[in-house]
Amino acid sequence: MAIQGPTIYLETDGSGEIEIVLVNHAGKEQRLPRSTPEQDLVRAVELDYSAYRNEVRRLREEHPLFEEKPEVSSADYADLTAQVTRIAETMRELDPVAYFAITARIDLIRRAPDDGSALYLLRTGDQQVRALEEPLRAQTRLRNIFDVTFDGMERATQRERYEKLRVTYPDAVNRFYHVRWIEEADGAPLSRRRMEYAAITLEELRSLELTLYFQQDKRRIARCEYCWSYFVPKTSHATAYCDRVFDGKTCKKLGPNLKRYMGPEQDEALRLCALLHRRMLSRVERYVVLVYK
Repeated sequence: MAIQGPTIYLETDGSGEIEIVLVNHAGKEQRLPRSTPEQDLVRAVELDYSAYRNEVRRLREEHPLFEEKPEVSSADYADLTAQVTRIAETMRELDPVAYFAITARIDLIRRAPDDGSALYLLRTGDQQVRALEEPLRAQTRLRNIFDVTFDGMERATQRERYEKLRVTYPDAVNRFYHVRWIEEADGAPLSRRRMEYAAITLEELRSLELTLYFQQDKRRIARCEYCWSYFVPKTSHATAYCDRVFDGKTCKKLGPNLKRYMGPEQDEALRLCALLHRRMLSRVERYVVLVYK
């Protein structure tokens, strides 16, 4: 597929699994462990970016390059560039896909011709920080999508979940991607089962994974009623709790035990508390998106 520049490729083979391939400017590729769309989506939405987020926010709010002053210092720009590189490097192990997207974007920004003006320093400095913010924006959007599509929808059908997503976030599924069939290594004819998709941004990759996820109805994404984290149930039965461990016990053990000691009024109060908590979290996340935009 003729895509210029660094690209995120997603390969499928009809097994339900996907393989993400990261190709840099020089054509060198990095293949990540095979997964499924739903497993990768849950991993992405549950990643803890808090330390990274604080570093990026501090850079945006406190770095002297962005202070109002008569002159823009080239030394400040050089310092910001060094800090951007350092902060991006913290993503290498935490989230390889995000690290690839960040560094590819930063490299393109730094290749732009320097006209020697203060505007160039401010513009490219701002663009580099925005590149650092891309994983935060992508995760916030994905969390908002999850809240709408999967929270409280454990007993809904896959079609009902999809319709809720399509109505609320139509642009998440109404997208076009570069795609090609992959020829078998032994020269066998092209197969409709082996496909390669291309995504340029993290948001495109997540939308593509959502599209692939909704092409099947055997596996689903659910939200744990104890820890409120998302997970992929191991069976097709309605599942209220995940297998995460807290104080040596899983949510599957803790959740039912908690409900056992509650009367109907307490149980309803907990449900309402959980609902309000989720709404507040969603509003906070949406506020963060507006701030970063």
